[in-house]
Amino acid sequence: MDETKIELSDKGITFPYRRYLSDSASGFVLILLFSIFIEKTPSIQNFLGTGFPSEVRVFILVLLFLLSTPIGVMINVISWMIFETPQKAIEQVFISKGFNLFKKEYMFSESLSSLNITKENWFEKTRMIEAKLANKHSIFIDKIESLRGIAILVRNLSLIGTVTAIYMSIANYQLEIILLCFAVSLFLLYVSAVVSFYFHVQIIFWGYTSFGSQQQKKG
Repeated sequence: MDETKIELSDKGITFPYRRYLSDSASGFVLILLFSIFIEKTPSIQNFLGTGFPSEVRVFILVLLFLLSTPIGVMINVISWMIFETPQKAIEQVFISKGFNLFKKEYMFSESLSSLNITKENWFEKTRMIEAKLANKHSIFIDKIESLRGIAILVRNLSLIGTVTAIYMSIANYQLEIILLCFAVSLFLLYVSAVVSFYFHVQIIFWGYTSFGSQQQKKG
């Protein structure tokens, strides 16, 4: 199944797992939060009333389900624009600090040395290695592709949490709740960077085992 397409068949709608994680799941979360907001806001409840027929409510639910993916894509784009830079900055810290046992398991130092990867060219090199693996050893990419989707999902949740915290501050919620929401958002951004780092380390490891020995022989 194509990892970028949503397929319709007689069995229903089929979502690629990575597409669901990176796009649709974020849309579902936002729709859920919006539904809770409506449920907890008396003024909106009074405005809507109870006059909606059941058929209209079912139609709205189906419509929201179909809109979850485009909504998630918009969230994804906005979170990329706002949080991509701090996420990358956090990930670059991990190159030289932390996760020592994990790095040893994936021969991190050997991989960096063999593939001439430094902190400065980390993202450019990993992107190039990923492209080579996708072309010649796509099975490796398929095994870890869900990690990218998880990293994007958590980054999107960080954005949703940040926007929620900003709304709470405008709506004069308790300061403790606002700070907690901001703290959760920052933690989610950190988790997103960790998962992204894990993804890139595996990319480098598979690149080292596939191409590293060849480069050493040429050298």
